[in-house]
Amino acid sequence: MLAMTAASLCDQVEDVTGITTEGHALRYVNLGYDRFLSGLDPREESEANARHTWTFLMPLAELTISYQVDGTATGVYDASKYTVITATASKFEPSHVGDTIVVASTGSYTIVKWVSATVVWILGDNAFAGKTFTLPTSGIYDLPANFGGLVDKPVPVYSTTEERRRLQEVFPEDILRDWARENRLDTPGRFAITSKTFDSAVGQRYRIMFSPRADTIDRLVRYRYVVIPAALTDSTIVYPLGGAIHAHTILMAALAEFEARHTQGGFYESKYQRAFAASIDHDKGIIATRGPQAVGYDGPSAPGVNGGR
Repeated sequence: MLAMTAASLCDQVEDVTGITTEGHALRYVNLGYDRFLSGLDPREESEANARHTWTFLMPLAELTISYQVDGTATGVYDASKYTVITATASKFEPSHVGDTIVVASTGSYTIVKWVSATVVWILGDNAFAGKTFTLPTSGIYDLPANFGGLVDKPVPVYSTTEERRRLQEVFPEDILRDWARENRLDTPGRFAITSKTFDSAVGQRYRIMFSPRADTIDRLVRYRYVVIPAALTDSTIVYPLGGAIHAHTILMAALAEFEARHTQGGFYESKYQRAFAASIDHDKGIIATRGPQAVGYDGPSAPGVNGGR
């Protein structure tokens, strides 16, 4: 089993098809790649059990729940009652109202109004220009660009100095109600996943919200999530997900897709079905899919053990 880049897969498809038109082989490589990633096992009669979730689509990730954000801003007095602070990048959230913003070499002020992601107000004439600032976290953090859902809930990493609480998943509305009820900074105990406004230039993205918002120290959590794969590009530095173990299966899938559209034969389809079954069986052996098992014994309880007969 050899690790094959997307370019190598395309080259091998071209060797079989004899067609070297730019993008032609890549089209079938991606069609086969998508079919492989679907995990639809033809050996399963029940559709409920047919879809295998690949282990490599459930990576372990880490997220730092930072307790503050920083940036650069300018404050302009409006000649009436407020100084309007404009940041050079999006830093402000509605949950920052009531928080203290610390402006370097200037002072500490309470945010009294949120206007936009880059504009907030403070009381009084406290003008400044091009100063760095810090303020408490908004409680909202971006998830990976390829995030497609949680496999495991976030779990705080062990620490000898930080308080750790089990994180409870709630609805986004519950988090918003917490923030509306009180301006509180403490150890996060609840979380919710929410989608970001869709941007056609980058695709769908997601964020995670925590309540209470983190107080005076960064906290680290670990979790597993479902990956939304990206299409392959014809490159010598791009590898398909799954690695060398499944590269041959992906190649057979690509050739089967080409074969299905250009011939009546089933030579590559047959080879793909065998390779696909082997790939699924191999992947199932990596992580147990039936839940926790007794160490050293995988079966019904022996007489007199855990209620066995």
